[in-house]
Amino acid sequence: MMFFGGAGSIVHLHFDMDLSNVFLTQFHGKKKVILFDQKYSKHLYRLPYSVQSYVDIENPDFEKHPAAKYLEGYEVIMEHGDMLFIPAGVWHYMNYLEGGYALALRAFDPSFLIKSRGIFNITMMRSFDDLMKKNFGSKWWEYKNKIAQTDAEKIVNENKLKVYDDLIEA
Repeated sequence: MMFFGGAGSIVHLHFDMDLSNVFLTQFHGKKKVILFDQKYSKHLYRLPYSVQSYVDIENPDFEKHPAAKYLEGYEVIMEHGDMLFIPAGVWHYMNYLEGGYALALRAFDPSFLIKSRGIFNITMMRSFDDLMKKNFGSKWWEYKNKIAQTDAEKIVNENKLKVYDDLIEA
């Protein structure tokens, strides 16, 4: 796949639905790429039945998304000739710092389990989400957002308990 973007173009935080491994090669221009392991899905307020997050990862609102405080990720600036390996399921965000283009070579993961999850995501999960959006519109969005918020609150509460336990031990 070839990707083109003008300066200031954003690719919102997501992971690839088919769970393929990606070799991304930058041919022209610069872009910032931010990556997070799949284990941070709840920190990123992942919307159920989708592969998206609506956290503004470059300027997170910690009042609205407090679990984002506990993220650990990687940030790189890609320039002409750089190649980045993005393993299956890794969350990624891109900001084109300059106009440019890149080529993404995709390969299915050798694991049967990951391949089958990718096929499920493309066929069943997406279809179910589309059906629910069509039939319930904004109520479906509100429901998904509520689940994402509830999951993230658990992360925040766990970290508050950890800080409290550390204070007691000290």
